[in-house]
Amino acid sequence: MKLKEEYQVEPWTFEQHLGEAVFIPAGCPHQVRNLKSCIKVALNFVSPENLQERNRLEEELRLLPKNHRAREDKLEARKMTLYAVSSAVNEIEKLTLDPNFRAANLGAENPNLTALVSENLEKMNRRKRQKCY
Repeated sequence: MKLKEEYQVEPWTFEQHLGEAVFIPAGCPHQVRNLKSCIKVALNFVSPENLQERNRLEEELRLLPKNHRAREDKLEARKMTLYAVSSAVNEIEKLTLDPNFRAANLGAENPNLTALVSENLEKMNRRKRQKCY
């Protein structure tokens, strides 16, 4: 009653049956009551358009005490970001280091794009190796 009066939040109640999926919109508070023994499978997704909101929420969570349960990164956005960047780099490497790849496939004006990128990558790798020794 208090939630409805103060925040206009009304509860919904429904039963989920075998084989059914439930989609809960981002930011929607929810509570689950299991009527039988079950296994929960959850998939969190953050669209690129909502990263700013996700970052804002993360900043709020950082204000909680260090041992607070809600402080953990439930959306694992850092892992998703690292994976996305890693995938993008792998794709760029495939496109630019493949000798059969033509820069024209990218719509790039410079036909030597692949060679230039390969040359720069090799220079960077040489510098890294020199720093290690």
